[in-house]
Amino acid sequence: MRERPLKNLDWFNDSVGENFDIGVYDHSKRLGLTVSQLLEREKSAKQGEQTAYFGLTRSEVIEKKAALKKAGKNVPLEAIEECFLKAGVRTSGAGADVVSKVWEFSDIDVLFPEFVSNRIYAGMLADSLIPQLIAIETVLTDGLDYRKIYINDSEEERQTGVVNPGSELAETMITVGDQSVKLTKYGRYINSPFEDTKYQRLNVYAMAMERIGKQIQIDMTDDLIYALINGDGNSSTTPGTTVESDTSATIGVADLIEFFTCLPTPYSMTNMVGKKALLVKVYNALVGMYNPMTSYGIPGLNIPKIHEWDRSVVTSDYLIGIDNRYSIEYVNSGAIETDTEKFVKKQTNGTGIWTYSAFGIIDEQANGIFDETHT
Repeated sequence: MRERPLKNLDWFNDSVGENFDIGVYDHSKRLGLTVSQLLEREKSAKQGEQTAYFGLTRSEVIEKKAALKKAGKNVPLEAIEECFLKAGVRTSGAGADVVSKVWEFSDIDVLFPEFVSNRIYAGMLADSLIPQLIAIETVLTDGLDYRKIYINDSEEERQTGVVNPGSELAETMITVGDQSVKLTKYGRYINSPFEDTKYQRLNVYAMAMERIGKQIQIDMTDDLIYALINGDGNSSTTPGTTVESDTSATIGVADLIEFFTCLPTPYSMTNMVGKKALLVKVYNALVGMYNPMTSYGIPGLNIPKIHEWDRSVVTSDYLIGIDNRYSIEYVNSGAIETDTEKFVKKQTNGTGIWTYSAFGIIDEQANGIFDETHT
C-alpha cells in the first residue's frame, strides 16, 4: 500500500504549498528517501505519472541530466527546482537571485538545506574516482558499523564438477563473517557574516558548495585508495597479488604485460591508479608496445583504464590495479546532511555539512599491486 501524501504538501498546484515545515526532513529519512526524492514522489502522485527523475538517486539524476544535455534533448526540471521556480526564486543562470530572497518565503526556505546538499553532492561527483572503482554501493541508515560482504573461498570450493545420477550435489556454505567496517564522518562548518551570505547570488553560493563537495570526494577517494593498498582493517584484505618490475626503478613493456595479466582467473584488471610521475613511465612504455595479434582482427592485450591520483596516499612507486566488478564496496549514509544556525549577536550564519562513508574490500584476489622500486 502506498503511504499517504504529506499533509499540506501541495507544491504542484497553481501555487506553492502551505504549511510546509522542517518536519519533511525527518519524514523523508523515515522513508529512506532524500527530500528531493520525496518531492519527486509527491509530484508523480499529483500528476498521475512518474516524473523523469522518480526513484533516482542524486548521482543518477546528475548522470541523466548530463546525458540529455549531451544529446541535445530537453532537460526536465526536478521537483525541487520547480518549487523554487514557482516561488519566483531563480537558483541558476545569469539572472540568479540572491540568497536572501529564499528567506522571503516561509514555505520555500525549508528547502534551502536540500538545495545546499544537492550542490555539495554535485561537487562530489565531479571527476570522482569512486563511481569508477567501486563494485557496489550500500546506503546504511541504521548505524555506523557495517558487516560487509566478504568473499574468501578457493576455486576448488567453487567448482561444480560432474555429478553422477543419484549422487549428491557438492555443498557450498554462504555466510557473513565477522568482517566489518566503521563509517567515517566527513564534514565542514561554514561561518559567514549575514551580509556576505544575504547578498550573494545563489549560483555563486552553489559553486562554493560544490567546491566543498569536491574536497569531501577527494578525502573519500584517499580512503578508498588506502583500503586498496593496505586493506580495510580486517584480515586478508590486502591485495592478493604483487608484481615487481624486472629492473628496480624502471618500467618496461614486459613489466606492464605481467601486471595487466596478474589477477587470477576469472578476474580481469579493469582499472589502474598511480601517481603522475609513475604514470609518465607507464605511458612511455605503452607507446612502444606493439601487439601483432590486432593486425589479424584478434583482440589484443586488455589495457585497464588509467587514473591519475597525485596524492600522498598513493605510494610513489606503486601502481594499483583492480577488477572493479569484485574489488571494493562503498558504504555510506546516503544524503549529505546540513544544519544552519543564525547568531544574531555575532551577525553570522553558520552551516554544518557532513556525511558518513567507508570502504570495504570484497575480494582481495580482485586487487593487485605493481612495485616499481624494490631491492
